[in-house]
Parts: sequence; structure tokens; C-alpha cells
Amino acid sequence: MKLNYYIIASLPELSWEGDIRDTLEQYFEENGFMFEPFKDGIDKILLYNELRTLEMILQNNVAEEFAPSLITKEDAAAFLELPRLNRPEEYPEYIEEFFVKYPDSESRLSHFDELYLAYFTEMYDSKIPFFRYYADTALIVRTIIMAMRLDRKGELSEETLIGKEEIVSTILANKNSADYGLSSVFPEVTHLTALFEKDIMERDKAVDLFLLNLLSEYRADDIFGDHAIYVFIISLFFRDRWALLDGDIAESLVEEIING
Repeated sequence: MKLNYYIIASLPELSWEGDIRDTLEQYFEENGFMFEPFKDGIDKILLYNELRTLEMILQNNVAEEFAPSLITKEDAAAFLELPRLNRPEEYPEYIEEFFVKYPDSESRLSHFDELYLAYFTEMYDSKIPFFRYYADTALIVRTIIMAMRLDRKGELSEETLIGKEEIVSTILANKNSADYGLSSVFPEVTHLTALFEKDIMERDKAVDLFLLNLLSEYRADDIFGDHAIYVFIISLFFRDRWALLDGDIAESLVEEIING
């Protein structure tokens, strides 16, 4: 716990406005030694970047891999060619199983939401209590966002909506309700659905901040717990998702995240 006091006291205040220069990768280069005791948890966070890089390769996007990364973009491409032979040790088995199940680029891209779902589902089984909360919260938010996206396309159905099972079943039973019948299960649903009235770039940022606000509520009275360090890392991770990309790439990625 003494280490936590030192780390948390040294964390810089983050801003989401203006010119955002410091990236998570840069921060780790300068301060990575402090976070060695938290490596397992941080690797769980960074694994999301690997999924994004794999998706980007499948889309023939020429941008570099998302950083910080666990493996190189070249190794990720080799894995896509031969998943069983070239699975890096950093990739859990469920990633290999997905790409074996869907052998071609078209089917992989059309079912990629399944891989993100598997990512948070495995995180939910973590021995680190905060990550159970993070995964559960993220699954709820992703499920609601997917439902809104499908609903706007007139495609919301049992066949198309995947996510947290309890949320999926409630949404499908209340498709004609503005809050999908979730107000008693997830009181923040009205706030989340209101974010879809923003333009696409503002919407992405607002959803990130919405999720971060929920994560910050975890054991809010314990400001020196391990979770406070993970929330800071996730905050930097979220900023990197859009702030350091050029406008064209950022907008296309946000379009995929929000609209599918």
C-alpha cells in the first residue's frame, strides 16, 4: 500500500480538452518501473489494443498498430494468416478460437463484436476485483450502445443483439420503451442514450467519459487502492483511442465503434 501512496500522489491531472500530448506509451516509457506490481492488470487493459490492431489489419488499414502494444503489427498479421501455428503467448486461447472459427476476413469482421464480448467476459473472470466491475460495467454499456445502433437501423432482434445476457433479454422484452426497460437495472441508461444526440466525434468522447465516471465510482472512498491506479491507466488508454490519430483515421474508427 505504501507504493500505492507514492504512485497515486505522483499521477498527473488529466485533461480531455485542448492539445493532448502525453500518451500512455510515453508515460510508461518514463514511469514504467513504478507499475511492475500491476503488470498483469495493465496487460489486461492493453490486450484491447491487440484486438483493435487485428481489426484494423482485417480492414486493410495502413496505420501503425495501436500503442502501447503487446506484440508487433507484423506478428499480429502472421497470426491472422495461421492462428493455430502463430498464436503469440500474449494472446489468450479465446482469440485463437475466434479466428479459427471464422477463417476469412469478411466473416471475421462481421462477427468481431463477438471477440470484444469475449474480451470483457474473460476479464470478468479475473481474480482482480476491480476488473470484474470494469468488465461488467463495460459489457452493460456496450450492449446498450449496440442495441441503439441496431434499433436505429431497424435491425434490433434476438439474432443481432449480443452482449450481457440479462441486459440483452431486458432490451428485447422492452424494444418499444425509450429506456429499453433498463431504468431499474441500470439507472444511468437515460444519460447514455442521450449521448447519441451528439455528433459522432463528441459522442465517442462522451461515451468514454461516461464509462470512466462509472469506473471512478468503484470504492470511491478508498483513494489509494489498486483500482485508482487502474482507472488512471484506463483514462490514458481511452484518450489514446482517439486523441493521437489524425482526423480522417480517428473519424473512421469512431464511426465503426458507434455505428458498426
